[in-house]
Amino acid sequence: MGATGMKATKAQDVLVVLRPLLRPLGFLLWLVLDLVFLLPLLLIRPFRERYFVFFFRVAMFAFPDCFAKARGKALEALKGIESHDSRLRKCGALKLLEVGAGTGPNFEYITRPIKYTNVDPNKVFGPVFREQLEKHPQIELERWVHGYGEDMSEIPSGEFDVVLLTYAFCSVQDRLKVLREARRVLVKGCRLVFLEHVAFPKGTWQRILQNLLAPLMKVANCNCHINRDIPEDDMYAAGFSTVKVNYIRVSLPLALSRHAYGVAVA
Repeated sequence: MGATGMKATKAQDVLVVLRPLLRPLGFLLWLVLDLVFLLPLLLIRPFRERYFVFFFRVAMFAFPDCFAKARGKALEALKGIESHDSRLRKCGALKLLEVGAGTGPNFEYITRPIKYTNVDPNKVFGPVFREQLEKHPQIELERWVHGYGEDMSEIPSGEFDVVLLTYAFCSVQDRLKVLREARRVLVKGCRLVFLEHVAFPKGTWQRILQNLLAPLMKVANCNCHINRDIPEDDMYAAGFSTVKVNYIRVSLPLALSRHAYGVAVA
């Protein structure tokens, strides 16, 4: 191993040792830094995007098992889906579009062959996304579209077996538009698979805490709303025929500990 590789390994070892400290202190530090950098976060979009990517990666490192539990449960749904395309069906593959893949943390939970398209507005994720993609040969990138889920006009209608949205409903500008676009690009009878951190029930003290933190979190984290519910009514309004939602608790800081996952049928 070269000197560079040894340094990288030592750095990783140090981070692993620090991980237990990041869990209780990380969220508080995050809030403090949000306040410190509030002005540039409000005024400078490139700074805001890079800031979000940095803390996204820190969160994936500090709480890997927590996100693993939620992602594993959500992506279990992919195992029971058959492609509408007979050629893909023969080899057990699916045609999948992901909205807001970020760094590609879902890849390790996808075990079958995938013809993959990503729609993401944040180009800063690109290098890490492609690095992760190389580690998962079962996923063949067909297309990367730099854009928003509210307008996927570059994507043909009735094209996909699955649309995947994980931790995306919290930050999109218009959830109904995203869902209408998701329904449009899906083959009839195919699936929207979703996962999200969500609001606690109204009237609870946890919901009050989320409402208090929401304005700061929205500014600092690319429009992330920590007090949103799963938009079931919008799913039906967008044309999905059935919706199934499951709720779980994960070991994240309280304001982010309630998650929901499920499937909507086009």
